[in-house]
Amino acid sequence: MTRAPHQLGIAVTSTSQVADRVPPIALRTACSSRKEMCSDEAEDGLEHALQMTDEAAKAAPDLIILPECTYPAYYLHGLGLHSLGVPRTGPERSRPVRRPRPLHLGRAPVRPCEEVLALFADRAKRFRCYVAVGLVEEAPDGRLYNAAFLVGPDGRLIGKTRKQFMWHFDSRWFSPGDDLDVFPTPWGTVGMFICADARMPEIPRSLALKGARLLIDPTNLVSTGRDATRLTSAQVDYMLRARAIENRAWVAAANKVGMDEDSILYCGRSLVISPSGNVVAQASSDRPEVVLADICLPLDRTRIPGKAGAPGDASDTLAAADAHEAHEARANTGTVTPTGWAFDPLEDRRPATYSALVRGFDDLPVSSCLEQALVPEKMCPVVAALQLDVDPGADTRQLSAALEWHLTNLAVQGVDIVVLPEPEPDAQVRSQAQAQPETVAQPTVQGQAEPQAAWSEAARGRLPGRMLDCVLRVSEQVGIAVVVVQDEADGVDEGDRRSGGRRYRTAYYVDHGTIKAAYRKVHLDSDERAAYADGNGFYQVVRTTRGNFGIMLGCEGSLPEVARILTLEGADVILWPCRFESTQLDRLEWFARTRAAENRVFVVASNLVSARAADGDGDGDGDGDRDEDRGRSGGGGRGRGGNRNGDGDGDGGDRKCEGAGEGARGGGASLIVDPRGAVLAQAFARREQAIAATLVVADARCKEIVPGTDAIRARRPALYKALTE
Repeated sequence: MTRAPHQLGIAVTSTSQVADRVPPIALRTACSSRKEMCSDEAEDGLEHALQMTDEAAKAAPDLIILPECTYPAYYLHGLGLHSLGVPRTGPERSRPVRRPRPLHLGRAPVRPCEEVLALFADRAKRFRCYVAVGLVEEAPDGRLYNAAFLVGPDGRLIGKTRKQFMWHFDSRWFSPGDDLDVFPTPWGTVGMFICADARMPEIPRSLALKGARLLIDPTNLVSTGRDATRLTSAQVDYMLRARAIENRAWVAAANKVGMDEDSILYCGRSLVISPSGNVVAQASSDRPEVVLADICLPLDRTRIPGKAGAPGDASDTLAAADAHEAHEARANTGTVTPTGWAFDPLEDRRPATYSALVRGFDDLPVSSCLEQALVPEKMCPVVAALQLDVDPGADTRQLSAALEWHLTNLAVQGVDIVVLPEPEPDAQVRSQAQAQPETVAQPTVQGQAEPQAAWSEAARGRLPGRMLDCVLRVSEQVGIAVVVVQDEADGVDEGDRRSGGRRYRTAYYVDHGTIKAAYRKVHLDSDERAAYADGNGFYQVVRTTRGNFGIMLGCEGSLPEVARILTLEGADVILWPCRFESTQLDRLEWFARTRAAENRVFVVASNLVSARAADGDGDGDGDGDRDEDRGRSGGGGRGRGGNRNGDGDGDGGDRKCEGAGEGARGGGASLIVDPRGAVLAQAFARREQAIAATLVVADARCKEIVPGTDAIRARRPALYKALTE
């Protein structure tokens, strides 16, 4: 296929299922997968990898990506390293170990990394393309690193990275790396991370903040299942999609297929993901393949090397490039508004509020929380997400009646905490702000945490509407806790804008008729910024006898920083009132599951149902590329995950109501996710409904994902300075 010279092609070896062929300005990527081999088979594996590289080169790609540890192997138990004596418990698991040198594969010595890299560099030079490949690297001091190398079309090394987040048995033979470098190419800045590094949000985030718009991921994703053709993983299903959206970057991952040592099963699925989270090319799970994708990146036309198969001069494609950029802005609005908000998850960060991200583990509240003894049966709150239309301009009596009906039912069903959605910004407040924009004052970020104030009747008096009054009354009557979002006016005359008052988007935690805590939204979308002031950076965690509950609002779920900070502050459960449009429900699920899995916490996402939201297709499948048709919950089940497929104990209060039934056009699909990223309960789209699940807090106090891999203790805060700058 002939491409204009400003297209960049990626080849990822595995069989491809190509969707969404993009217009010019593309990087053609080839991602390659092969069966993992060890012992004497390592040489056969290397030969196969070189053959797959040759095969990928037939499509004249600009970049070829091969998996993690392409040579000699990922599982190194057969390399004379089986008696290292790495401790099996506690933080000592991550300590590097001394190992014998040189390494041997049975009777055949392992080739030096430099020798193997030269073979791939020769291919890069021969085919005039970039090659990224994962190899085992031995340092001069004898330490081994799980490394990835990027070679340019002239055969020279552009850069390398070493895996930081050690997965499972990695630490038995590898030492963690500490580099977060990015590399210039004619198609812009690229970054590399390796496999489990994608689970540590600070790693790809740091690369994106340094300018990377393509994230290369040589990986060895493992899986389980009885059908080799249907294998997948959490990273493939939702985590890499979330990484693409939150970092406004393309992600290209090359994985292996097959089984090693009759126990380590690789899931294939090499793929390329757009900045809006859409999979544009994906391989199968059971066959070595080359998957191709033409991807869209900004182009420095002065730096394109001469390349066979790319006709013409780059300068004559300027018009096409500009036209494509306009097309991308329209077709991929998710790169700027990934959740339907006018919010940029990269540019609209508040770094001055992220100091917790660079504090050591022992200096964080989570460290003491994880040391606390607990009785699991006494810390199992039943938490519900109640999705309904909470229009600030709606009829007060109708809204109050609906709230009272639902909250009473949920209390009868044994629910302890109910999360209500985030409402749309008040239209009247926004129109007033547009008329008097100079009165909106932005508070400065303060270094100390805001005190958890005792919210009194005076605080209630500053709130417009009566929804909070209804919540306070019913909460006291039925003995239930509720998270409700309303405008807060801070100033004289109940927030009269002309007297200098500020308005905030504020979430209130109401328990048994008393406001126990409040959180002022820190990150505002552009619609909100026209009318509201942002919070001062105090991220609220409500500590109770049933567990610790963090609160984030709306667009903040698209940022990895907020959920991470709440976790570091000791949250076991993140309560997330939100308002995703019906065309963005896949993204709601990707973010909820990613935030839960990367932090090992529960996430309860309560999404707005609104007749004013954009039209959807009715099933929450805005992209049309879902991998499976998961069951939807219709009830508010009591048991742990009891209503995942609608088989819970209660009716969940799924009553239809005016403006939120069959004719409603917005959102819904609320969900509750456990610390492994599994969905415990999920609601239908576009209708009023409650879902509930029992949350075993002890699960959130275990931060170990697999043996030797801790989601929190393994963080490297000293490397994350860029996140606060």
